[in-house]
Amino acid sequence: MSVGRHFGSFTLTRKLARGGMADLYLAQNRSQNPPGLCVIKMMLPVHLHNPEKLKLFLREARLAAELDHPNIVRLLLLDRVDDYYFIAMEYISGQNLFQLIHRASRSGQPVRALEAAAIIRQACLGLAYAHGLCDDRSRQLCLVHRDISPSNLMLSYTGQVKILDFGIASSRRKNVFPSGKILGKASYMPPEQIDGGRLDGRADLCSLGIVFWELLTGQALFRGKDRATIHHMMQEEAIPAPSSIRNDIPPALDKIALRAMRLHPRDRFQSAQEMAAAISDYGETEQLPSDQHLAEMLEKQFGSKRAQRARDGLIGKDLDLETLLFDDLEARPPAPARKTFLLAEPRKRHLLWWAAVVVLLIASIAFHIVLGANDSQKRQSKRQETKILPGRMKVESSPLGANIAINGKETGYQTPALLAGYPLGKELIVSLSMPGYQSWQGKVRLDSKDERLINAFLEPQ
Repeated sequence: MSVGRHFGSFTLTRKLARGGMADLYLAQNRSQNPPGLCVIKMMLPVHLHNPEKLKLFLREARLAAELDHPNIVRLLLLDRVDDYYFIAMEYISGQNLFQLIHRASRSGQPVRALEAAAIIRQACLGLAYAHGLCDDRSRQLCLVHRDISPSNLMLSYTGQVKILDFGIASSRRKNVFPSGKILGKASYMPPEQIDGGRLDGRADLCSLGIVFWELLTGQALFRGKDRATIHHMMQEEAIPAPSSIRNDIPPALDKIALRAMRLHPRDRFQSAQEMAAAISDYGETEQLPSDQHLAEMLEKQFGSKRAQRARDGLIGKDLDLETLLFDDLEARPPAPARKTFLLAEPRKRHLLWWAAVVVLLIASIAFHIVLGANDSQKRQSKRQETKILPGRMKVESSPLGANIAINGKETGYQTPALLAGYPLGKELIVSLSMPGYQSWQGKVRLDSKDERLINAFLEPQ
């Protein structure tokens, strides 16, 4: 889908990202006067004939249409144009919490404890609404988001928190996903989700507790840990209090974050409303920041120029420099060192002469074998080589200069780099390493010939 195309009542102005199931575009909504900005989530053509993927996409749209709350991103339209299914959503001028945490860490200006509490309280209010949502017969849907994480929580430049992406949300009554189906990000999963068990709203609160911990400390809690390790840390209550990392964290906020992450759901907050109330109770003693204060904090972190460009919808290469600055640059592996040959001593020259004769004989035999090879085998080999060419990915990191390995094999490239020649439809493991930083590893599946962007933040050791 090309930028600039009229798409129903929308004009696509900029491609923002590609996920496993859909493309995201910034668009102008021409049905508004004057035209306003929105985000178009367009299902990838490769999935259009997959009934399961199509059902999941349409279900997300129908679910989002039922969610009407200030702390949840608002759906504008579900439509189909030229066999393309798309969702139009409100455009949020802001930054997600993943970006905020890492910008605060890099700038040396951590998010204040009260600011973190105010942000999480707003997220609680959005979850309380979603968890209590009922159908048209007043029957509770028992909705669970299942993917609460920093990247799915947006803080706008007006100071509002918005919950994004109900794409894998489950409803116990509708039983959309069977018990045992594990979806979501392992670093933010509660133990019952790791075990593939039945979930309720307290699972989202555990995930939100992890986000709260990371906002308070400016560090990742479970980054790089596998599911078994995360489960063990929770079971053994080995999660450190935020105040053990930052001494300006009040004990009351320690208790809220740690209670949300308890191993057993019965020991956590029993509802998002209860967790929001606990934060509000603390806020009666220490005044929680207003939306205006949060807006000013966000603008201070990212700069007024970036804030204004985000409000104007000028996001992309000119704005997201950490992610997109090096899109047009291609790192190349260092040239191999040239081999040097030492001159032989005079008394050994006759040995070199005989060695040369042997090499010539072997080369002659090999030459005839190659000439006699079957042409069909050559064509088959050529076809196999062609099959792995389409997959391309741009790998970047902060800081730059990390060594890149694919499936455990060093590529010889360093970030930023454009890597090509990988098969489509197969899962690849991308690993980044750099002296003085913790190694990073992630999984990626290249589903089309379009370039896939991978951007990782390396934690200092």
